[in-house]
Amino acid sequence: MLSSAAIQEEQYTTISFQNKGKTIPAERLSSLFDKFYRLDEARISDTGGTGLGLAIAKEIILLHGGTIEARSEQETVTFIIRLPISES
Repeated sequence: MLSSAAIQEEQYTTISFQNKGKTIPAERLSSLFDKFYRLDEARISDTGGTGLGLAIAKEIILLHGGTIEARSEQETVTFIIRLPISES
């Protein structure tokens, strides 16, 4: 089950996505955004991604002045993105 939410604050818009899945150990969460990192090392390349998706997402978000983080507990993984609101 996937859920998402967006909240507009004074200077930022915060977007969060949640999905059910195995709880990711805290010490491995920051590595999710590393290029070519794959949480399940037993998977071979023809059964899953290359480990670039989250690294690319992070780079795009950083280029826009934002942040991304991952949290995982009770078999729920949450990604939180904060993007600054531009003054146009």
